Amino acid sequence: MKKWIVVLISSMLLFSYALAEENNTTMQIILQPSITHAFTTAAVSEEDLTHILDAGLATTSEPNISWWNLAVVTNPAIMLEFSAGEMLMDIDKAKVKVERETAKLERMVNDGKTQEELDKQKAKLDKSEEELDLLFEEYETLLCTGKPSGFEYSFFAPAAIVIYSDEMNVPEYNFGCGLACQNMVIAASSLGYGTKVILPYLSSATHTSLLEKLGIDPTDQIVAVLLIGTPDMEVNDCFSVPDRSTIEERVTFVK
Repeated sequence: MKKWIVVLISSMLLFSYALAEENNTTMQIILQPSITHAFTTAAVSEEDLTHILDAGLATTSEPNISWWNLAVVTNPAIMLEFSAGEMLMDIDKAKVKVERETAKLERMVNDGKTQEELDKQKAKLDKSEEELDLLFEEYETLLCTGKPSGFEYSFFAPAAIVIYSDEMNVPEYNFGCGLACQNMVIAASSLGYGTKVILPYLSSATHTSLLEKLGIDPTDQIVAVLLIGTPDMEVNDCFSVPDRSTIEERVTFVK
């Protein structure tokens, strides 16, 4: 009898240690830098994709209803559209920056600023215009060759999971999509994959066309795209890891 008690206690301790180690691993995954900027061409296995999808579908929102759906994409042509959309979003941001710098320069001229101040602002505007021109060149390269010339865009991902909602611009639905996406990021990381979440910039016509290619109801709304694959460490090591906010900066305690 004592022998069985010892065996039982030993088994319980081993289970507790295993559970503690698993929880510790989960925390490490959550706290580690999670953005992968470039992927190798190694495929993501169907078994691993199934585990990742199970994690996304296991997410629930109040009132215990799943408001999202998932589509798995490995088609290179559709992956190209995701990357092009990512570029167009950056191009739009760069256009806004040029417009802002141009307007500021015009205000400075009207306000009678010194030539030194005007030259400094003109240099900023020139730099912004140069960045915009480079983005246009990158976009043209992508459309002509099927891949970008640099490493900033994630066409290289071998797989993607599209998270989409039944309704457009409903906060509860978008929140549920976010929860599902985060679950899948953790699941993919636990399997050794890198991930990157992108919000594809899609015009109304492009969005409808993409939904059709994915076999999704044209009234649905794509909320996010999760790119998954083996990280290309040689490229990713070139990117700096941004500092994360501290508890002191972001958290308020009400006691």
